[in-house]
Amino acid sequence: NLTNLGNSPMLSANIAVNQWSNSSLENCNNISANSICSRGFRITVPKATVAGTYSVTFNGSWTNEDNSFASVINTTSITVNSNPQLRVEEGSIVDTVSHGQTKVVGTFNLNSTGNDLTSSIAYNNTGGTLPAAWITYSPASVSSLAAGANRTISVSVAVPIGTDPATYYTNITAYSDNLLRDWLWLNITVPTDRSWSRSPADFPLTLAETGGSGTVGTITLNNTGNVLLVWGISKSENDSQLMPQVGNK
Repeated sequence: NLTNLGNSPMLSANIAVNQWSNSSLENCNNISANSICSRGFRITVPKATVAGTYSVTFNGSWTNEDNSFASVINTTSITVNSNPQLRVEEGSIVDTVSHGQTKVVGTFNLNSTGNDLTSSIAYNNTGGTLPAAWITYSPASVSSLAAGANRTISVSVAVPIGTDPATYYTNITAYSDNLLRDWLWLNITVPTDRSWSRSPADFPLTLAETGGSGTVGTITLNNTGNVLLVWGISKSENDSQLMPQVGNK
């Protein structure tokens, strides 16, 4: 408020503020004797302002009837508290990783968005179906971040051989100063793999007497995929009648 306590009007009066306000100056025009000019100022402390006590100065000025200039100053103290904060920009990491594969599936950014040092930073996964043993972070830890600083964390996932095809999920939680700060989803799809192998590719030439029998060799079938496979084994070509009937495995 700018109050006229005199007997003469205050001409071309205004109220100015030195910092942090939504308006730096508000006009009051002319203020008659024993009247008040009331104006509102919204004070917003800038992001990352260091903790401490700050002064916001309001300056009321006007012109008297004799054309002389006058002013009055009021100072308000504002205390900014320490407020360390940690935020994660990303909402999720989504990727596909085959069984038996290790892959960098993405990154997330830790941002120190408060006004003070963020310390005792930790990140790990909680809940869901994706085991913690599959996940590796690089760097493995971050001790602290200054106000306004950020750090990129790389996430690798190693899916064991033979893992069932499915979508596995968990959330990565970020902590600082022993408080939960933020989190993001980690969704990994393990696709179906029906691959298999056979050995040997063929048998060497075998000489046998008429009426004789025996084992020519062993065929090994290897399921290298991640789902159950049912094999059908059959015989063909001109010597197939010499082999006994074989069945499915």
